[in-house]
Amino acid sequence: ACRNGGLQQHHCEVATLCAELAELLQRCGQPAAADNLQEEVERVIHATAANYSSMYQDVANQRRTEISYLLGHACQVATRHQLNLPHLKQLQQRLVAHLHSLGLPSD
Repeated sequence: ACRNGGLQQHHCEVATLCAELAELLQRCGQPAAADNLQEEVERVIHATAANYSSMYQDVANQRRTEISYLLGHACQVATRHQLNLPHLKQLQQRLVAHLHSLGLPSD
């Protein structure tokens, strides 16, 4: 089981994903959302360290997740803008494969 605080052990991956997402936000005309994105993500990780994410709880309870709505949408928008975000795309692929391995939908 992985609580939100477990993400603190993956600082480099979180930083890389935040950088890619900030690049996407900039490209989409959302510079304010991109500013200090990593700091805000780290603040939320720390503030909710003892919690399990809603998506984790959805998987644990065999419910449909929001993966396609959230990360899937971000990856589609990146493709539309011809923006290469390999780490976000790889994360999406890993999560979709994990959902399929559990017999859960990924759409």
